[in-house]
Amino acid sequence: MRSKKRIKISDLVNDIRGGLSDIDLMVKYQLSVKGLQSAFRKLLDGNCVTRKDLDERMSSYDDTIDIDDVRKFPRNVPAVPITIYDTERPDAVGTLWDITETGVGARGIEAAVDQIKTLAIMVGKFSEFDPFEIEAKCRWVRRSRHDGELATGFEITNISEESLRRLRELISGLTLETDSNVIVRP
Repeated sequence: MRSKKRIKISDLVNDIRGGLSDIDLMVKYQLSVKGLQSAFRKLLDGNCVTRKDLDERMSSYDDTIDIDDVRKFPRNVPAVPITIYDTERPDAVGTLWDITETGVGARGIEAAVDQIKTLAIMVGKFSEFDPFEIEAKCRWVRRSRHDGELATGFEITNISEESLRRLRELISGLTLETDSNVIVRP
């Protein structure tokens, strides 16, 4: 059983109000995405911060935690660049910033919400990981406030057994799992 982290509430609240990004908070307090999400929820439940405190600092899609998003599978952040493209538009190349067995988050792939696409995922020409395809439904689309870059979230709707095997190998070999437990203490 994992031990729970102890974090001083006043320090965390000061850092949130001071504008530290989610990534900075995760590094400083050694938290995963799930752990930071849990800390935010506990701070809200204890009236230590307001929703406004959290929302005001959410300036970029790739550096924010959605406290209402509880995941069945942990979020995995690629440790190396992973290329993704729409098989109907192979010239429009994007990158993965989030990958699980049930979905992917991508930068640079255009899609409309509820649109289904066949996406190809590849690590690099000289990688030991073979490219594979997934069928995925676009669940959300956002533009970054600071640079206007497009981000999309896809739910995997169809994947072959072989592609699922490759996806799992990719997740275990080239990503950082962001799952942990946290207790927020005064």
